[in-house]
Amino acid sequence: MLLDVEKIETNIRIRNIKLLFSHTVLRFRFFSGWRLCRQLNFKFSDLLYLFKKGDYSYRQQITERFSVSDFHFKRK
Repeated sequence: MLLDVEKIETNIRIRNIKLLFSHTVLRFRFFSGWRLCRQLNFKFSDLLYLFKKGDYSYRQQITERFSVSDFHFKRK
């Protein structure tokens, strides 16, 4: 069962644009935000991700693969 790579990439884009917005525009650092957008090659279409929530359904697949018995740590 492979993870949906497109879903993960979209979640990363959503998180990046939200972090950029919250750390620059909401703190009135417009010039810094503009420079970051240019350096990170953000597109204006990425601004739509501000209003989306991430789909983290793949996390359940990951946790189902691993059980508690898979993690045995040696204690001193």
